[in-house]
Amino acid sequence: MDVSSLYINIPMNEGHRAIRYFLHKFPSPDRPDDTTVLRLTELVLRLAAFQYNGEFYLQKKGVAMGIKIGPSYACLFVGCIEQEILRSFRGPQPLLLKRYIDDYVGVAFSPLEYLNELIAHFNDFHPCLKFTHKISEDSLPFLNIQLWINGQQIKTSVHYESTDTHCYLNYLSSHPPSYKQSISFLTTHPAPASLQ
Repeated sequence: MDVSSLYINIPMNEGHRAIRYFLHKFPSPDRPDDTTVLRLTELVLRLAAFQYNGEFYLQKKGVAMGIKIGPSYACLFVGCIEQEILRSFRGPQPLLLKRYIDDYVGVAFSPLEYLNELIAHFNDFHPCLKFTHKISEDSLPFLNIQLWINGQQIKTSVHYESTDTHCYLNYLSSHPPSYKQSISFLTTHPAPASLQ
């Protein structure tokens, strides 16, 4: 499953509630007190302004793409709602359900009708969270990995989207140096001198 348009659909009050929930669930003496963390988080999220076409805008819903707190904020929000969804579902629970921010992969040993009921429950639970999904009995992609069942094991290989053109950035191009310095090198040739 995949959450559709997650970042722009997070209600700020519910995102804030999710942060409060996880701070309380996982206390730590190594961080500032929860009130400080909550207030700083609120300031970062509520004062997220941006400029477009010479006009300034204030983000009132969701979290801006590219903001450093964005992935953690989205992950906490979905994690909080996910727990509520699974607690309220009265059918068989999945044997395995794992999530990376807004992408899920799971395993269930139940009739297809129960699995469809679970997915419908996910989709009906929160008005801001809508899930796309794919069900397979043998193989499916998750992030950049292809998963398939082989006997009692789950095997993996690299998954390429149908839109992947396998194009690579030419190091001699006019891209910013920071882009070039972040390129991984999988070659027997030495990296360019500027990266050594």
